[in-house]
Amino acid sequence: MTGLKSFAWALWLLACLAVAPFGRGQMMAGFSADGPPPPRPAFNVQDNAGLYTRNPEGLRVISDRLRGLEQQHGFHLYVVTESVVMGATPVDLAARLQQAWLPEGDGVVLVYEVDTRAFGMGRPYDSGNVTKPGNGARIPSFVAAGVVERVRSQLASDQQRTLDSQALLDHLTGLLVNEFGGYLEASRGSAIDAPTARIFWIGAGAAVVLGGLGWWIARRARRAEVERRRTYRFPPVPDQQRLGAPFGAMVSSRPFRGSASLDRQ
Repeated sequence: MTGLKSFAWALWLLACLAVAPFGRGQMMAGFSADGPPPPRPAFNVQDNAGLYTRNPEGLRVISDRLRGLEQQHGFHLYVVTESVVMGATPVDLAARLQQAWLPEGDGVVLVYEVDTRAFGMGRPYDSGNVTKPGNGARIPSFVAAGVVERVRSQLASDQQRTLDSQALLDHLTGLLVNEFGGYLEASRGSAIDAPTARIFWIGAGAAVVLGGLGWWIARRARRAEVERRRTYRFPPVPDQQRLGAPFGAMVSSRPFRGSASLDRQ
Protein backbone atom coordinates (compact mmCIF):
# COMPACT_ATOMS: atom_id res chain seq x y z
CA MET A 1 0.00 0.00 0.00
CA THR A 2 2.82 2.31 0.87
CA GLY A 3 4.59 1.50 -2.41
CA LEU A 4 1.41 2.29 -4.35
CA LYS A 5 1.11 5.66 -2.67
CA SER A 6 4.74 6.43 -3.41
CA PHE A 7 4.25 5.49 -7.05
CA ALA A 8 1.16 7.72 -7.31
CA TRP A 9 3.02 10.60 -5.70
CA ALA A 10 5.88 10.20 -8.17
CA LEU A 11 3.48 10.22 -11.10
CA TRP A 12 1.77 13.37 -9.80
CA LEU A 13 5.14 15.11 -9.35
CA LEU A 14 6.23 14.16 -12.86
CA ALA A 15 2.95 15.47 -14.25
CA CYS A 16 3.41 18.78 -12.43
CA LEU A 17 6.94 19.14 -13.74
CA ALA A 18 5.77 18.32 -17.25
CA VAL A 19 3.03 20.94 -17.36
CA ALA A 20 4.94 23.62 -15.44
CA PRO A 21 6.52 25.19 -18.57
CA PHE A 22 3.11 25.28 -20.26
CA GLY A 23 1.59 26.97 -17.22
CA ARG A 24 4.27 29.60 -17.16
CA GLY A 25 3.89 30.33 -20.83
CA GLN A 26 0.12 30.57 -20.55
CA MET A 27 0.41 32.92 -17.58
CA MET A 28 2.85 35.19 -19.45
CA ALA A 29 0.75 35.18 -22.61
CA GLY A 30 -2.49 36.00 -20.84
CA PHE A 31 -1.51 38.36 -18.05
CA SER A 32 -4.31 40.77 -17.32
CA ALA A 33 -4.18 44.09 -19.11
CA ASP A 34 -5.87 45.73 -16.11
CA GLY A 35 -3.61 44.15 -13.52
CA PRO A 36 0.04 44.92 -12.87
CA PRO A 37 2.40 43.66 -15.57
CA PRO A 38 5.13 41.18 -14.70
CA PRO A 39 8.36 42.85 -13.56
CA ARG A 40 11.23 43.39 -15.93
CA PRO A 41 13.96 40.75 -15.89
CA ALA A 42 16.61 41.84 -13.42
CA PHE A 43 19.45 40.74 -15.71
CA ASN A 44 17.64 41.19 -19.06
CA VAL A 45 16.83 37.46 -19.39
CA GLN A 46 13.78 35.61 -18.05
CA ASP A 47 14.23 31.89 -18.62
CA ASN A 48 10.67 30.62 -18.12
CA ALA A 49 11.41 27.50 -20.17
CA GLY A 50 14.26 26.46 -17.88
CA LEU A 51 16.54 26.25 -20.89
CA TYR A 52 19.62 27.20 -18.90
CA THR A 53 18.86 25.41 -15.66
CA ARG A 54 21.89 23.19 -16.11
CA ASN A 55 23.97 25.79 -17.91
CA PRO A 56 24.03 29.00 -15.83
CA GLU A 57 27.27 30.06 -17.52
CA GLY A 58 25.51 30.23 -20.90
CA LEU A 59 22.76 32.34 -19.35
CA ARG A 60 25.35 34.69 -17.87
CA VAL A 61 27.03 35.13 -21.27
CA ILE A 62 23.74 36.22 -22.88
CA SER A 63 22.90 38.46 -19.93
CA ASP A 64 26.29 40.20 -20.08
CA ARG A 65 25.85 40.74 -23.82
CA LEU A 66 22.44 42.36 -23.42
CA ARG A 67 23.53 44.49 -20.50
CA GLY A 68 26.59 45.64 -22.43
CA LEU A 69 24.32 46.96 -25.18
CA GLU A 70 22.26 48.76 -22.54
CA GLN A 71 25.26 50.30 -20.83
CA GLN A 72 26.91 51.42 -24.07
CA HIS A 73 23.90 52.80 -25.92
CA GLY A 74 21.05 53.04 -23.39
CA PHE A 75 19.02 50.55 -25.45
CA HIS A 76 17.22 47.77 -23.56
CA LEU A 77 16.92 44.27 -25.01
CA TYR A 78 14.91 41.82 -22.86
CA VAL A 79 14.77 38.10 -23.68
CA VAL A 80 12.01 35.78 -22.46
CA THR A 81 12.15 32.03 -23.11
CA GLU A 82 8.97 29.94 -23.15
CA SER A 83 8.57 26.24 -23.83
CA VAL A 84 5.25 26.93 -25.57
CA VAL A 85 3.34 30.20 -25.70
CA MET A 86 -0.22 29.16 -24.92
CA GLY A 87 -3.09 31.09 -26.44
CA ALA A 88 -0.86 33.46 -28.39
CA THR A 89 2.18 33.63 -30.62
CA PRO A 90 5.67 34.75 -29.63
CA VAL A 91 5.07 37.98 -31.57
CA ASP A 92 1.83 38.68 -29.64
CA LEU A 93 3.48 38.06 -26.29
CA ALA A 94 6.49 40.19 -27.24
CA ALA A 95 4.18 43.06 -28.26
CA ARG A 96 2.33 42.96 -24.93
CA LEU A 97 5.53 42.83 -22.93
CA GLN A 98 6.87 45.65 -25.06
CA GLN A 99 3.99 47.88 -23.96
CA ALA A 100 4.36 46.84 -20.33
CA TRP A 101 8.15 47.07 -19.98
CA LEU A 102 9.19 49.66 -22.55
CA PRO A 103 6.38 52.21 -22.93
CA GLU A 104 8.89 54.88 -24.02
CA GLY A 105 10.17 52.76 -26.89
CA ASP A 106 13.79 52.72 -25.72
CA GLY A 107 14.28 49.01 -26.41
CA VAL A 108 12.69 45.77 -27.62
CA VAL A 109 11.44 42.52 -26.10
CA LEU A 110 12.35 39.17 -27.64
CA VAL A 111 10.26 36.06 -26.90
CA TYR A 112 11.87 32.73 -27.82
CA GLU A 113 9.68 29.62 -28.03
CA VAL A 114 11.90 26.62 -27.38
CA ASP A 115 9.68 23.83 -28.77
CA THR A 116 9.16 25.48 -32.16
CA ARG A 117 12.51 27.37 -32.22
CA ALA A 118 10.52 30.45 -33.23
CA PHE A 119 10.93 33.94 -31.90
CA GLY A 120 8.97 37.16 -31.90
CA MET A 121 10.07 40.69 -31.21
CA GLY A 122 8.07 43.71 -30.13
CA ARG A 123 8.35 46.67 -32.45
CA PRO A 124 9.84 49.87 -30.98
CA TYR A 125 7.92 53.10 -31.25
CA ASP A 126 8.74 55.82 -33.76
CA SER A 127 9.12 58.64 -31.25
CA GLY A 128 11.83 61.21 -31.73
CA ASN A 129 15.55 61.10 -32.41
CA VAL A 130 17.70 58.16 -31.40
CA THR A 131 19.64 60.46 -29.07
CA LYS A 132 16.70 62.20 -27.41
CA PRO A 133 17.86 63.07 -23.85
CA GLY A 134 16.12 61.39 -20.94
CA ASN A 135 14.38 58.66 -22.93
CA GLY A 136 17.25 56.47 -23.98
CA ALA A 137 18.17 55.44 -27.48
CA ARG A 138 15.49 54.93 -30.12
CA ILE A 139 15.34 52.71 -33.18
CA PRO A 140 12.66 53.31 -35.84
CA SER A 141 10.26 50.44 -36.41
CA PHE A 142 11.26 50.04 -40.06
CA VAL A 143 14.89 49.60 -38.99
CA ALA A 144 13.88 46.97 -36.42
CA ALA A 145 11.81 45.16 -39.06
CA GLY A 146 14.80 45.07 -41.38
CA VAL A 147 16.96 43.70 -38.57
CA VAL A 148 14.46 40.89 -37.90
CA GLU A 149 14.32 39.92 -41.57
CA ARG A 150 18.12 39.78 -41.86
CA VAL A 151 18.42 37.73 -38.68
CA ARG A 152 15.71 35.29 -39.80
CA SER A 153 17.45 34.76 -43.14
CA GLN A 154 20.75 34.03 -41.38
CA LEU A 155 19.13 31.59 -38.96
CA ALA A 156 17.33 29.81 -41.81
CA SER A 157 20.57 28.44 -43.27
CA ASP A 158 21.31 24.72 -43.00
CA GLN A 159 24.27 25.38 -40.71
CA GLN A 160 22.10 27.18 -38.16
CA ARG A 161 19.35 24.55 -38.23
CA THR A 162 21.70 22.00 -36.70
CA LEU A 163 22.24 24.11 -33.57
CA ASP A 164 20.49 23.15 -30.36
CA SER A 165 18.13 25.59 -28.64
CA GLN A 166 20.79 27.07 -26.36
CA ALA A 167 23.31 27.64 -29.14
CA LEU A 168 20.59 29.04 -31.40
CA LEU A 169 19.44 31.56 -28.78
CA ASP A 170 23.04 32.54 -28.09
CA HIS A 171 23.61 33.15 -31.80
CA LEU A 172 20.28 34.99 -32.12
CA THR A 173 21.06 37.44 -29.31
CA GLY A 174 24.55 38.00 -30.71
CA LEU A 175 23.14 38.95 -34.12
CA LEU A 176 20.59 41.32 -32.60
CA VAL A 177 23.14 43.04 -30.38
CA ASN A 178 25.49 43.56 -33.34
CA GLU A 179 22.70 44.90 -35.57
CA PHE A 180 21.22 47.27 -33.00
CA GLY A 181 24.59 48.36 -31.66
CA GLY A 182 25.89 49.14 -35.14
CA TYR A 183 22.84 51.22 -36.01
CA LEU A 184 22.96 53.17 -32.75
CA GLU A 185 26.68 53.81 -33.10
CA ALA A 186 26.25 55.16 -36.62
CA SER A 187 23.25 57.26 -35.60
CA ARG A 188 25.01 58.71 -32.61
CA GLY A 189 27.92 59.79 -34.78
CA SER A 190 25.71 61.64 -37.26
CA ALA A 191 22.81 62.91 -35.16
CA ILE A 192 22.86 66.18 -33.16
CA ASP A 193 20.47 66.51 -30.27
CA ALA A 194 18.44 69.64 -29.65
CA PRO A 195 20.68 71.28 -26.97
CA THR A 196 23.79 70.68 -29.08
CA ALA A 197 22.10 72.09 -32.17
CA ARG A 198 20.91 75.13 -30.20
CA ILE A 199 24.42 75.79 -28.89
CA PHE A 200 25.81 75.37 -32.41
CA TRP A 201 23.44 77.89 -33.95
CA ILE A 202 23.95 80.37 -31.11
CA GLY A 203 27.70 80.12 -31.56
CA ALA A 204 27.42 80.47 -35.33
CA GLY A 205 25.22 83.57 -34.96
CA ALA A 206 27.60 85.12 -32.46
CA ALA A 207 30.52 84.43 -34.78
CA VAL A 208 28.72 86.12 -37.69
CA VAL A 209 27.87 89.19 -35.56
CA LEU A 210 31.38 89.50 -34.19
CA GLY A 211 32.85 89.00 -37.65
CA GLY A 212 30.66 91.74 -39.09
CA LEU A 213 31.50 94.09 -36.23
CA GLY A 214 35.21 93.45 -36.68
CA TRP A 215 34.96 94.14 -40.42
CA TRP A 216 33.14 97.42 -39.79
CA ILE A 217 35.72 98.56 -37.22
CA ALA A 218 38.61 97.66 -39.53
CA ARG A 219 36.98 99.50 -42.42
CA ARG A 220 36.47 102.61 -40.28
CA ALA A 221 40.10 102.45 -39.13
CA ARG A 222 41.39 102.19 -42.69
CA ARG A 223 39.28 105.14 -43.78
CA ALA A 224 40.54 107.21 -40.82
CA GLU A 225 44.14 106.39 -41.71
CA VAL A 226 43.61 107.38 -45.31
CA GLU A 227 42.00 110.66 -44.23
CA ARG A 228 44.87 111.36 -41.88
CA ARG A 229 47.55 110.87 -44.53
CA ARG A 230 45.76 112.79 -47.27
CA THR A 231 47.34 116.19 -48.20
CA TYR A 232 45.20 118.99 -49.56
CA ARG A 233 46.68 121.57 -51.98
CA PHE A 234 44.93 124.50 -53.62
CA PRO A 235 45.09 124.25 -57.39
CA PRO A 236 46.53 127.14 -59.45
CA VAL A 237 43.80 129.60 -60.35
CA PRO A 238 44.25 131.64 -63.57
CA ASP A 239 43.37 135.31 -63.14
CA GLN A 240 44.07 138.66 -64.81
CA GLN A 241 46.71 141.06 -63.58
CA ARG A 242 45.51 143.22 -60.75
CA LEU A 243 47.55 146.32 -60.22
CA GLY A 244 48.04 147.44 -56.71
CA ALA A 245 46.59 144.32 -55.09
CA PRO A 246 49.26 143.02 -52.74
CA PHE A 247 47.71 139.53 -52.50
CA GLY A 248 46.31 139.14 -55.99
CA ALA A 249 47.17 136.41 -58.34
CA MET A 250 50.20 137.06 -60.53
CA VAL A 251 50.71 140.55 -59.05
CA SER A 252 53.35 142.78 -60.62
CA SER A 253 54.46 146.32 -59.73
CA ARG A 254 54.91 148.93 -62.44
CA PRO A 255 55.52 152.66 -62.30
CA PHE A 256 52.55 154.66 -63.41
CA ARG A 257 53.39 157.14 -66.16
CA GLY A 258 51.35 160.30 -66.39
CA SER A 259 49.57 161.65 -69.45
CA ALA A 260 51.33 163.65 -72.28
CA SER A 261 49.67 166.93 -71.19
CA LEU A 262 51.39 166.84 -67.84
CA ASP A 263 54.74 166.21 -69.50
CA ARG A 264 54.43 169.36 -71.61
CA GLN A 265 53.88 171.43 -68.58
